[in-house]
Amino acid sequence: MSHTQIVPFHSQELLTIEVNGECHIAMRPIIDGMGLSWPGQYHKLLSQKEKFSCHHMVTTGADGKQYEMLCIPQHKLPGWLLGISLAKVKSAIREAVVQYQQECFDVLLYQYWMQRPPRQFAIFS
Repeated sequence: MSHTQIVPFHSQELLTIEVNGECHIAMRPIIDGMGLSWPGQYHKLLSQKEKFSCHHMVTTGADGKQYEMLCIPQHKLPGWLLGISLAKVKSAIREAVVQYQQECFDVLLYQYWMQRPPRQFAIFS
């Protein structure tokens, strides 16, 4: 069973879909929100499908209609964001990209380190 949630983020609405306890992020709202090219990023995600574990999911929109969206697991989002080179981004949208990167890193990494119990790591010599 899946659960869809709309998350407000800097005057945008991001879409998360929880399936079997794992949160997935719909990529189109994030890409559009930053002002990036959807066709370019869509191709990038699909060409690296295994890396980002992206896949299409069907969800119900606010209008009650069914939509198919390209999604990635939430824990893969920082990796995708790191792959956006600010040198290749138009100067007009650069600040929006930085804002998304910083906010996602802060929220996701904070949640990871603060909400999970500490782990013991073996040191290899």
